[in-house]
Amino acid sequence: MTLWLNGGPGCSSSTGLLFELGPCSIADEGKNTTFNKYSWNTHSNMIFLDQPVNVGYSYSDDGSTVNTSPVAAEDVYAFLELFLDRYPQYADAPFHLAAESYGGTYAPNIASTIYNKNKEVALRPVPRVKKINLASVILANGITDPYTQMASVPEFACDGPYAVYDDPEGPQCS
Repeated sequence: MTLWLNGGPGCSSSTGLLFELGPCSIADEGKNTTFNKYSWNTHSNMIFLDQPVNVGYSYSDDGSTVNTSPVAAEDVYAFLELFLDRYPQYADAPFHLAAESYGGTYAPNIASTIYNKNKEVALRPVPRVKKINLASVILANGITDPYTQMASVPEFACDGPYAVYDDPEGPQCS
């Protein structure tokens, strides 16, 4: 089972579902869909989750919001507990956490929460709470350290192996 998170912050994972790696793609200016032969769901059961609260189709009944990645991770963990309680046939399956862009910040926080909650479950088993079988964390072009990552853009754009500009001394690079 794979949980897919688009980045943002604030990007709905429906983007991944309908435009990137979901089972179909939107066609005919939104009037139809086409089969996506590159879909990840041919290899894994996929969950496309909008998070944190108020992103995409997610909402809070009481109007509460989430403004940190660690708090968002707690919410995702609560969702996973509810999901596995409702669909216990997936409880023992390897769980893969995949994210792109700002998901490079979300995913490590979620993985850490899963890891720590799994340790708690092992020490004090609680009915209806299952260990999540975290098998991997996948980051696609993940933002993990914006200060360092953004500072390296000029070097790669001007002088990297796949430079965007031909002249590292030209006006764009200067």
